[in-house]
Amino acid sequence: MSGVIETGVTSIAKEAGKYTFTSAIRFIQKKFELLDLSEEDYINYCLTVLKVKTLASGDRSLNIDDIYVPLRLLRAGFSTSIEVLDTTTLDNENRAVLIKGLAGQGKSTLLKKLLSNNSKNFARLPIFYELKNYRGGSLEKAISNTLISYGLRLGEGAIEEILTNSSVKLYLDAFDEVAPSYRQELLTNITRLVNSAKCNIICTTRPDTEIESLYFFETYTVCELVEPQILNIIENTCEDNKKASELCGALRQSSLYKKSDAVLKSPILVVLYCVSYNLGEEVPETLSQFYSNIFDTVFFKHDNLKGSVCRARLWNDNRQIYREIFNFISFGSLKSVCTTLKRDILIDITKGALEYLDQDITHSDRVLDEVVSITNLIIEDGFNEYRFVHKSIQEFYSESFVSGLAHDKKVEFYSAACNKISFYSIFENTLFYLKELDYYDYCEYLFIPSVSNFLNIKAINIDDDYRVSDDVKKIITSSLYMVGELTFNKIKKKESFSFETSKLAIHASVNINFLGLKVIRFIAEFLVHKLDINKLERVAIRDYSDNGQTTFEFTLDELVNLDSLSESEVDDAILMGVSVIVRKEYNQAINKIMNREKNLNSSSYLDF
Repeated sequence: MSGVIETGVTSIAKEAGKYTFTSAIRFIQKKFELLDLSEEDYINYCLTVLKVKTLASGDRSLNIDDIYVPLRLLRAGFSTSIEVLDTTTLDNENRAVLIKGLAGQGKSTLLKKLLSNNSKNFARLPIFYELKNYRGGSLEKAISNTLISYGLRLGEGAIEEILTNSSVKLYLDAFDEVAPSYRQELLTNITRLVNSAKCNIICTTRPDTEIESLYFFETYTVCELVEPQILNIIENTCEDNKKASELCGALRQSSLYKKSDAVLKSPILVVLYCVSYNLGEEVPETLSQFYSNIFDTVFFKHDNLKGSVCRARLWNDNRQIYREIFNFISFGSLKSVCTTLKRDILIDITKGALEYLDQDITHSDRVLDEVVSITNLIIEDGFNEYRFVHKSIQEFYSESFVSGLAHDKKVEFYSAACNKISFYSIFENTLFYLKELDYYDYCEYLFIPSVSNFLNIKAINIDDDYRVSDDVKKIITSSLYMVGELTFNKIKKKESFSFETSKLAIHASVNINFLGLKVIRFIAEFLVHKLDINKLERVAIRDYSDNGQTTFEFTLDELVNLDSLSESEVDDAILMGVSVIVRKEYNQAINKIMNREKNLNSSSYLDF
């Protein structure tokens, strides 16, 4: 065993007593006769997976257990959260767990912490796979390719065999980073694994992605940070206790941190606060101000570290042009859905930025190097590969680029987000910032048209007499269905059965804009608690009497026909969905735009 591996195994052994997955790997080797699977290589792979780089650590890789601050998860259907500690593994009978969280809430960190906990507490063989690398085809093949890159000689067939065993735990990171064109195929793969294999699966995603429609997942949501967690992260991030203490004090006095409405709700924002702000600087009041200041802060810090501006920036002395280039790179890389940013791709995007800004494109190599070295917001991650320190940085500065577009191009962008759900899903978080910083254009060219198109109404206020048209109701009811799973056993004259349902799901083929999907998701959550499950159970038992397990699917219309739901309950749910999700915001947007146009026409200051 190499010295590096031996050191790692020894240090962890002192903490946990023994790597329990060692027994799991030996069990898997023996059961499936995997003679080419090296125990040493597998331990090395696990140690690598458990290493993380943070904005504060720079080029240093740290073990997940050394930087982890306990986060809390709220299980769907429960009112109290659980704290993910060293013993937490989230094992359950369904063998499938989904963890939802916003950008920067620590989903990947949580997943690696759960893997570490599994390794120390359970004899389950962990396999970690970043879903951003999925490009279609079988999931087993994709996992095999990744493991081979780590030196583990496990072909697609071997992975297929391994995943049939309950002694294996598959960790799938960031479903939201899968290209939209591959998501349905991946969902089919995951469903097949859960239904036919016996491995345990934990997957992470941002909210409102297609994977939430899979009924078999036990779903958890990452909770926002509370004061002790925020202060703990500051203490972990700062190099010395004095700075940590002073930053904690400065934060308590700022409007950025309020117990009732804190801006620093996620770990990435707390780390950025520690890295970006020197003592005595004014802390901004809003999330957008906070992100906007980051570029100037790190740029200024680099100048101070390097000495003089001419040494820091060999290509240009204008800080603003670097910001505009960074905006363009953020937008261009996000639009291209590049999960791995190769150097040649980034150089090509940088050329596009220079051309857009009417600059000499022959300097693209140098400009890219300076943007990377000066900001540290894009970092080198492997040979000729780069990544943003966090995707939320890429998304915010994409907003800056869109805000500065010529009017006709901005309208094209909003129209694409309105009419193409795949385009909207790419820029969903960028649009979150645009809603605040480009409110009027966001409402006029995206929000109002999206509501009008979905509800088939003109851009006028939705009043108390509003009723959803039959055509719109038909679209909504045909988009939802309930999945039920019946297990039936008949031995001689004795019969036993169980019927389980989970939630109302949305058909993957449904063609509705983003706001329509939000309304339908609300309706699904509301109606699932109104269902008469006993009536569905009787239908399932009547139609199926053979031993074994089968799955039933009931459309929303069928649920009404079977009297499991009433027509009035569906109508009430649709009206409530429209009222809660869009009505107030829609009416407010229309009124503000009308008032602005009125004021623009009447103001004497605007007579030219």
